[in-house]
Amino acid sequence: MSSSYGISAGAQPGCEKPIPYVYNNTIVASRQSGISISEYVGPGFVRDNIVAGAGSNVAIDVPYFIQLTNNRDGAVTQFGFQDPTRLDFHLGFTSPAWNQGSEDFPPTDFDDAARPRDGAPDPGAFEGTD
Repeated sequence: MSSSYGISAGAQPGCEKPIPYVYNNTIVASRQSGISISEYVGPGFVRDNIVAGAGSNVAIDVPYFIQLTNNRDGAVTQFGFQDPTRLDFHLGFTSPAWNQGSEDFPPTDFDDAARPRDGAPDPGAFEGTD
């Protein structure tokens, strides 16, 4: 398990290439990169993701032709999660990511709560709670 990723996409050479659309995920403490996309994919995008605690690895590793938009990475402590010690990765209202999502967002979050709640969407899997 030491070489596992939060999200990984790709295909073997000679196989049909998947098109990666990776958006609004919260990835915490991945062993390797939080998001890793191989060269064997078609053009896609990675947007509005939060990668917290990827260690010394590149948080988001994608080929040059994948569009990167509004992704955030850093230490778990800097995101202002509600209670990361209890695995509650909802953003708190003091989070620097609060209301920082892009204009193209899914209508609900991972908990099936409506997006946005207070004017602008949040990046990551969850809309923030106060």
